Amino acid sequence: MIVDEENVLQGTARLADLTAASSDDPIALAMSTTTPQLMPENDVESARLVMDAQHTDRVLVVSSTGGLVGVVTRSDLGPAR
Repeated sequence: MIVDEENVLQGTARLADLTAASSDDPIALAMSTTTPQLMPENDVESARLVMDAQHTDRVLVVSSTGGLVGVVTRSDLGPAR
């Protein structure tokens, strides 16, 4: 996860993206700014739905000001009920 000096989420970068980039490229060229996000007050089912819709295994949790709070992974959620 890439955050600015105020901990506001700017994007994410996968290892594959970083290794494919030139060593002198700015990180902005290798990062994605479309990572799925939820807020801390969202429920577990919302996280599952976002992961399913976005075909991903993780969702970033951000505050109302865009600060990175954490990451929820599919394995964190356990089996669907």
